[in-house]
Amino acid sequence: MCVEGLTDVFIGADNQAIPVRRGKGVRRAVPWWTDECSEAVRARNQAFRALRVSMTQQAVLEYQRLKAMVRRTIKRTKRAAWRRLCSTFGRETRMTDVWRIVKKMRGCGGMRRVPVLVDGDLVARTDGEKANMLAKTLSGEAGGVRLSAECLRQRREMLEERRDLGHKKMVFDSVLDVEFTMLELTLAVKRAGCPLALLLVIFLCEVISKAHASKSFEDVRCKCICPPYRNISGHIYNRNVSQKDCNCLHVVDPMPVPGHDVEAYCLLCECKYEERSSNTIKVTIIIYLSVVGSLLFYMLFLLLVDPLIRKHDPYTQPLQNEEDTEDMQSQAEGAGGRGNTVLERVEGAQQRWKRQVQEQRKTVFDRHKMLS
Repeated sequence: MCVEGLTDVFIGADNQAIPVRRGKGVRRAVPWWTDECSEAVRARNQAFRALRVSMTQQAVLEYQRLKAMVRRTIKRTKRAAWRRLCSTFGRETRMTDVWRIVKKMRGCGGMRRVPVLVDGDLVARTDGEKANMLAKTLSGEAGGVRLSAECLRQRREMLEERRDLGHKKMVFDSVLDVEFTMLELTLAVKRAGCPLALLLVIFLCEVISKAHASKSFEDVRCKCICPPYRNISGHIYNRNVSQKDCNCLHVVDPMPVPGHDVEAYCLLCECKYEERSSNTIKVTIIIYLSVVGSLLFYMLFLLLVDPLIRKHDPYTQPLQNEEDTEDMQSQAEGAGGRGNTVLERVEGAQQRWKRQVQEQRKTVFDRHKMLS
């Protein structure tokens, strides 16, 4: 009791002897405030201090000009921030989030810090990053922390009991669990009635299974476009996350701003959830490659068959020789003069008959060659 009474006496004397001063109030930060606004306000304050020192007409005009520039800069920056903010609102945005962001934009309510963990240069924001940092700390890899002998003993016992978890199983209890080889697959396909159809079915099943297995990592992504913020340049971040995690805290990694500016920076970032169908793309590519492959195979077949189709006909040369002989005879007879009309008619009929016979011989030989 004596100690407490003496302490109260000292505290009362200190409060009476030492004047209590209130600290300078810190203005609440708003998300739309930029370095340009800070520079304009700083220049206006310097002009005001110069005006208090020397009350001249030039100082008054300079202060009024900088004051108007501050109002114009703040108005322009606030308008741009409001437009970016309104473009992020959609059908899935809750009204509570809208009103909370509107209050922050107006400066109502404090800027709460995002709960993060800091370990040296590492900053953990998401639950996964915090869990990894905790695991590293417990395993003795961060900060020189070492586990106790009891923890090390329990770890060794657990690893010895679960030694087979990290190794591939080589001894199988059932024959169906044994991995089949490519030779077994080839033999099974050859024994089937339609091997090409089976190969196509196996290929499509493999493509579909892989597509379903990796859909969450390939077909979806969250794209965040972050504009310039203070002395940080703009950047675009892409990450494969679910739709509920499509926000700045889960996509922007590493965070370019310190912990107290994370929320203001995230309000400026525009995140969109994008999804595509890789199955449609794969099927389109498969169809295109199949058509191109069929055309190439057909062209190769034509190149191989064309020499056989254009093979030299042994009957063509004798027929050509006979035609040349008949032409020469007809020219010689025409040059020697014309006989009487009856002989000319008979010779003309003979020539027509010979030509018909030659045409028939050509047709028979050609058909005989094609049929053989």
